[in-house]
Amino acid sequence: NHHIWNLNSYEAIINKCLEVIERANHEILLQIWTEDLTDRIEELIIEKQRLLGRVLIVLYDSRGLYDTKIKKYYKHRFERSKLQDIGSRWITLTVDSKEMLNASILNEQTVEGIYTKNSGMVFFAHEYIKHDAYCLRLIDALGDRVKEVFGENMEGIRDVFAIK
Repeated sequence: NHHIWNLNSYEAIINKCLEVIERANHEILLQIWTEDLTDRIEELIIEKQRLLGRVLIVLYDSRGLYDTKIKKYYKHRFERSKLQDIGSRWITLTVDSKEMLNASILNEQTVEGIYTKNSGMVFFAHEYIKHDAYCLRLIDALGDRVKEVFGENMEGIRDVFAIK
């Protein structure tokens, strides 16, 4: 249960996402790009939002369209800068604070992922997704004030070393 399993194909990553989401009994936290949001993942998320209520989605979309049937999610909005920094898309998923999946996706042929029930890794991924949502929720709540403080494209928000 505490091993870290490597996932070396796009199909394996998507299938593991589906398997893990299907098992959820209490809570799902997911960061995913629309490019990787398959119809089946989308359907499962909608179903789990209805059944569990505790489903947190941070959605990334390199085109900025956020085209999904999922009703409740956070728009990331910093996709271009994240792609420049990291160079690939990713999926991060935790279910019931017991298991996690993390994958880096350059394209459907170049992927690298892990799956584990290791409590330290699960905790790290869980908190990472929640903290992303905290920040996105603050940005949404502050509206135009965020742009006044951090710039029109909010570029100042990403300079985490500029502590005042």
